[in-house]
Amino acid sequence: MNGWKAPSPDAAEALATALGADDRTAAKARDLADDLAELNRYTRAKQRGTAPAGTSAEARPAGVPEARFDVPPPPSRFIGREAEVAAMQAAIHGSKTLHRAPVVQIFGPVGIGKTALASIVAHELRPEYPDGCVFVDFGLLGDVSAAHARLLSRFGFTADMLPAEPAELRALYLSYLYRRSVLIVADNVVAPEQVLALVPASPSCAVVTTGRRFLDHIDEVCAIDLGPLTDDESQALLTVLIGATNAETVEAASSSAGVPAAIRATAAGLRGPGHGPREPVKPPEPAETGAAEARLLPFPPAGLSMEPIPDTITYLTPLRRSRSAGVRNIGIVTGYLRRVHDVDIWVNSENTDMRMSRFDDYTISAIIRYDGAVRDAAGRVIEDTIADELALKAGQGPVAAGTAILTGSGALAASHNVRAIVHVAAVYGEPGAGYRQVRDVGRCVTGALAEIDRSLERPREVSVLFPMLGTGQGGGSIERTAAVLVGTAAEYLASVPVTRIGTVWFLAHVHRELTALHAAVDAHPLLKGG
Repeated sequence: MNGWKAPSPDAAEALATALGADDRTAAKARDLADDLAELNRYTRAKQRGTAPAGTSAEARPAGVPEARFDVPPPPSRFIGREAEVAAMQAAIHGSKTLHRAPVVQIFGPVGIGKTALASIVAHELRPEYPDGCVFVDFGLLGDVSAAHARLLSRFGFTADMLPAEPAELRALYLSYLYRRSVLIVADNVVAPEQVLALVPASPSCAVVTTGRRFLDHIDEVCAIDLGPLTDDESQALLTVLIGATNAETVEAASSSAGVPAAIRATAAGLRGPGHGPREPVKPPEPAETGAAEARLLPFPPAGLSMEPIPDTITYLTPLRRSRSAGVRNIGIVTGYLRRVHDVDIWVNSENTDMRMSRFDDYTISAIIRYDGAVRDAAGRVIEDTIADELALKAGQGPVAAGTAILTGSGALAASHNVRAIVHVAAVYGEPGAGYRQVRDVGRCVTGALAEIDRSLERPREVSVLFPMLGTGQGGGSIERTAAVLVGTAAEYLASVPVTRIGTVWFLAHVHRELTALHAAVDAHPLLKGG
């Protein structure tokens, strides 16, 4: 660098414009000149011995390493979407915004491949973002401040380096990304505020988001409305997944409605040893089910695996008859609880002491307790909202098996649209033996649904989500529990003359739970699947 002088930012921008560069490229030239000038100053200071320790041309804080690439890998087999990939890359490369990162918004129904498409594009563009490609899932975080803290941790910031105030945390995030080249992938966004909070004032960055619906109030966004695969693409994907084509696979591919998640699940069922494909289920007409917002997707079981189901897929089955006015439904939703955003009331499987799990336990109770609590920017709980209310309502001493207590949902109201939590005593503890599922787990379902009908004053119908009560630490049989839960819920909806509950959902976290719940729905005489 001796004897070399970097051009001024104005000169660099003017030169780039004179050479025919577009506005975006000229702005990058200006930023590059700024960086070169800073590097030149740093080099001279270092030669004089006056450069401060831990500094660089990018002014990275001491101890903060280079950003990493942590975007999830795309599916091993990816078919189609060439036009969407090209449109996204063209929007990012051709952005005319001079003072902020370009934004691409991918939206579409569950299982359509939004996250897979975002991952594909991120992996292809990785060389263009030397400062990192980072991923944040609002389905797991929800809160913007938590997303800022999570992303800053990706850049190497430790908890003690993060300010507690949300405004200061956002300022740190934006200032760190200024004049850097980072690609941010934000999954499961539900509000424009989440997107806007992540967009840095740096045209050399880019933001790619995924969500179920198009978000208004975001200027100059490239919107990708992701639809189903074509019939040929569906067949090609199923063929490469199972390595064969026959009449059965052609029919299975056509029944998938072009939904990649359904096709992959079909492939898992066809490949499973000793497990043939589930009979394809045709989606009912909205008029028949009365629930146009729900989606019934053909999703055959992948055997009795205890592996978690990665995708959130919903199935809806209407009751054949009901004493209450309107259509009542039993539904199944697969995947992780934290990815469920559109069910009004969650049921929490609790012990007869009505004491919620510790935050670091791997239980439904721990997830609800932590996600419902008020937390600071570093994720530390500062107000244990749901657990405190439950303790106040439950009082001292154990409660009877099947007891249901309704509390507020705390922070889950904003992050997941949950209106209330119903805690049911589904397991009891034995000294030295851990927890056991209560004998009559069906009583838990009746108690929870009756508590909702007693407590709610809302005129509109609500939906309710049950986990597989007592089958985790309680050790209950998954198959027996599924049959009892589904049967009890169906009988409640059919027999109660007045109920505000429109749909009862059951969460299938692993493939074995999904298989058991499908079997329970198919076998019950009150359900149209039976």
